Amino acid sequence: MHSNYSTYRHVKLLRHVLTIAKRVGSINTALIEKPDAEAIVRWINRGYNTEEINQDYRVALKVFGCRVTDDGVGGDPDEPPASLNWIPSSTSRNYDPAPKPGNMLDWNKDVIPMIEPTKQGAMPLLLHSSSTLGFMGSSSATSPSGTSRTTNTDSG
Repeated sequence: MHSNYSTYRHVKLLRHVLTIAKRVGSINTALIEKPDAEAIVRWINRGYNTEEINQDYRVALKVFGCRVTDDGVGGDPDEPPASLNWIPSSTSRNYDPAPKPGNMLDWNKDVIPMIEPTKQGAMPLLLHSSSTLGFMGSSSATSPSGTSRTTNTDSG
């Protein structure tokens, strides 16, 4: 698998599959049984409401199926098994990754007023960096750009 993917992609796929195995289980039977694959997809849909993360988990599940079996659809070992082949690998048709301007912070109106009272220490830099990179909230929060962010708080 290393030859097909960068190290980062390889680690990301393995991390997603490990998370599925830990939190849902039945990943081995999902390779054979469609109801187990459906249970995993339901878990993904319930737990990850951002399009990109949801897609990443679904793709990781399908890639896992391709790599650990030779029973791909139509006998093709580069295809996932039939129990996983039905899982969509794309984002929804109406998905638009562009942030809504109305949900974004305005530099002069929103960010500068937060920085001005802090005039000393590292706080202005912290606020500047946070606003530039996007404010990160708790494990499930909405960013200033209006996109929902879900962070993985699992340390294992």
